[in-house]
Amino acid sequence: MKNWKFILTLAICASLVFGFASCSNGSDGNSAVFGGTNTGETNPTTPEPTPTNPTTPTTPTNPTNPTIPATPATYTITFNANDGSEVPATATQDFVDGTPQALTLVEDLGFSKAGFNFAGWGTSADATESAYADGASYTASAAATLYAMWSAMPVYSVYIPVNQYGDITASPATGIAGTEITLSNTPKIGWRFDSYTVTAADSSSVTVTDGTFTMPEKDVTVTAAFVEIPAASGAYKKIDTITINEKQYDLVSFGLWPQTIKAATVNIDKNQTKTAGAFTYCRGSDGQWYANIKENAYGSDYKYTDGTAVAQGGTSEKWFKVEPIKWRVLTTSYNGTGKKLLLAENILTNCAYYDYDNVDRGSVYPNNYEHSKVRAFLNGLSYSKKATNSSQTITCGDFFGKGFLYTAFTADEQAKIVGTSVGNSARSTNPDGSANAKLWNDGKNIYASDMSTTDKVFLLSEQEVTKSEYGFDVYNAEGVGNMRIRQPTDYAMASGAHKITLDGMGGSWLLRSPYYNHSYFIREISGRGDADEFGYVSWDYLGIVPALSVSN
Repeated sequence: MKNWKFILTLAICASLVFGFASCSNGSDGNSAVFGGTNTGETNPTTPEPTPTNPTTPTTPTNPTNPTIPATPATYTITFNANDGSEVPATATQDFVDGTPQALTLVEDLGFSKAGFNFAGWGTSADATESAYADGASYTASAAATLYAMWSAMPVYSVYIPVNQYGDITASPATGIAGTEITLSNTPKIGWRFDSYTVTAADSSSVTVTDGTFTMPEKDVTVTAAFVEIPAASGAYKKIDTITINEKQYDLVSFGLWPQTIKAATVNIDKNQTKTAGAFTYCRGSDGQWYANIKENAYGSDYKYTDGTAVAQGGTSEKWFKVEPIKWRVLTTSYNGTGKKLLLAENILTNCAYYDYDNVDRGSVYPNNYEHSKVRAFLNGLSYSKKATNSSQTITCGDFFGKGFLYTAFTADEQAKIVGTSVGNSARSTNPDGSANAKLWNDGKNIYASDMSTTDKVFLLSEQEVTKSEYGFDVYNAEGVGNMRIRQPTDYAMASGAHKITLDGMGGSWLLRSPYYNHSYFIREISGRGDADEFGYVSWDYLGIVPALSVSN
């Protein structure tokens, strides 16, 4: 019991030491009260746990700053076009130090060099070996410059074999694949270009469009096809119809004669010739035949159909295309023969009816058609006469085998032309019809001949050019629309044929009929279409409008 009390006393004292109520072991007369009335004796209580001395708090340490990783270096790589495209000449790309990165593609950089392929990147401008391919991975450790390397593209050639019908050229004659090649051709005279054929070296076909093609990755061979140009044909052929006073008349082509002025683009080859009667034709570059003549226009204001002036003086030479002659079929039963009567639609040339005044021909008058120069010219007859008071025979044109008949028509075509009995009576020299006809000197004409001639080519008479059934107006009708008006061809104007230059007018042209009151006058049609006209037999500017008859 004493031990327990001792331990308790120690505990109480200890509690006082560490801040509890003081305890003097009862000596100070005070007694500690533990939850009850002090009875003079300390009641035992549940012992309090012995407090532990608090430890001295640890002084906190200051936190250290976190370590920030270093930013990697960035390097600029410069791309140099190295004699490639002028714009751009350089470009750049940034690389992170030590980090692999794909090089920018050359196409994206915009680099190129005509005729060359990109061959990689070199580390110097004169590098011979590629260090990096296009788009290759690159790891930068410092700034650097890469130089474009270029290799020449293969150049392919265009081969053109010799062609006897024309020349072919290619521009350019060589090129890399993808080059556009333009072809051109110059046909030989008498030929025209037809088509190109382009074949690659592996025998594959290359497409040609409008004379151009794209060069493949092979050499090519170019050939061309040329087609012969047929010269104009003189064969008889219906080409059109014309309506006059509600009646239709056929228009036909038959025979050939120089007519239209040569186009400026046509070249003449004088080494290629052809003889036709009185003419020697030369071949034009358009394949047609041409005749030349020295210009000697009757008027100073004449114009060719191309608008150029017809020169006078007989010094400058011009060429005229030989073309089919156009005719109008006036009737299909000439003089009841059942043959067609054809009259040329144009004045084809000019000729004096008779060359000279004062020529002694006995009882034959100068305006006698049978012995006229114009008849000899039309039919290819000999023509000569004797001058008055002289024994000299003057030959003013030997047309034998060289006249219009032999020049305009081939032998086969001549065979189609019917020899026609051409009347030269007094009646034929007067206008047709009774109501509107003017019969000069009561229808008599002492210069007319009762002798008919048989001709293949002839001139119409006064009566024939006033026949309404042929589509003609009365003898004194004139003006625009008159069916007797005839225009001279370009060749005829150059030859000296007359023409009225007013709109709708034509040229004067000869008839075969003699005028009734003088042996040196003959009938003519004026440029206004009037048949009431006459001219002098030696006038050489009067036009020729031939007529002929063919079988139906």
